[in-house]
Amino acid sequence: THQQFSIKEKVIVLTGACGLLGRAISNHCAKLGARVACLDLNEEALSSLQGELGAGHVFMACDVSDKSTVERAFGETANTFGKVDVLINAHQFKPDGFLDARPETHSQDLWDSVIKANLTGTFYTCQEAAKVMIPQEQGVIINFASTYAVVSPNPELYEGNSMECPLAYVASKGAVISMSRQLAIYWAPHNIRVNCVTPHGVYDNHDDVFVERFNRMTPIERMMKPEEILGAIVYLASDASSYVTGTNMLVEGGWTVW
Repeated sequence: THQQFSIKEKVIVLTGACGLLGRAISNHCAKLGARVACLDLNEEALSSLQGELGAGHVFMACDVSDKSTVERAFGETANTFGKVDVLINAHQFKPDGFLDARPETHSQDLWDSVIKANLTGTFYTCQEAAKVMIPQEQGVIINFASTYAVVSPNPELYEGNSMECPLAYVASKGAVISMSRQLAIYWAPHNIRVNCVTPHGVYDNHDDVFVERFNRMTPIERMMKPEEILGAIVYLASDASSYVTGTNMLVEGGWTVW
């Protein structure tokens, strides 16, 4: 059973590696013996992450919305390690004005930039991963979705504070789930599994009023810790989930139950 959950020596491409969840994932996978190709836009943060993970991993600045950059990142990873076992898409994009956007005032530029990073960028990375995984006849893809791809945002949570969940984000994450299901069907004959994972309410120094309101509205009565995504990631990346594809694993404290 222990070996089923092993990711030792697996080569993992991780986008958004320097984000709140990405950093926790990269550190954990490295500790479990995986080789991690850490992709992120923030070169300074990548340098810091390299100091944490040490040797045996690669760190590349990558804009997932730029197809040529994604192609280069996967080419360098395959050349370095000789394979790609797992792709984890943990990136997301929140440009200026993100928290202020309302459906009736949503700018075209904001819509395009969020869709291009969250959805099109996920497509680009899946596409490049498949180019490596199909000849291998094996691989795992884990895309990050959102509870707001499953249920709508509750306006009560955001009323009177600076937080908001723009329509572009909701649309992009809903499309990621649909795309992942289609890719799971299409690539299943090549032994490539494609799943989504959905965290929710990850604590990141939110103000007290927001935290109190969130706690009251969720069954577990608290926000999520970054490390609480790690069990789902290891499960989906390992042979323990060898018969799991096309699904969305909810790690959301019961938020979508009621």
